[in-house]
Amino acid sequence: MTAAAAAKQLGIHPRTAYRWVSQYNACPDGIFDSCKKVGLKYILTEEHKTTVINFIEANPSVTVVEMTEHLLKQFHDT
Repeated sequence: MTAAAAAKQLGIHPRTAYRWVSQYNACPDGIFDSCKKVGLKYILTEEHKTTVINFIEANPSVTVVEMTEHLLKQFHDT
């Protein structure tokens, strides 16, 4: 049975069926387990997160621009 025929029978969009087939072909042991990480990697680390939280706790009325400037000063060389 083709993916398009299965999609029609299941009442789903054919592209969804094709995506499921390609996921199965990439990782036959489990299509719901992500075998390959997709998307962008995180840019900010736990150190960034801690810096943001500490700065906001010290300055509750900080703006996004001020927070960005603070992060740039702290991590400019990294």
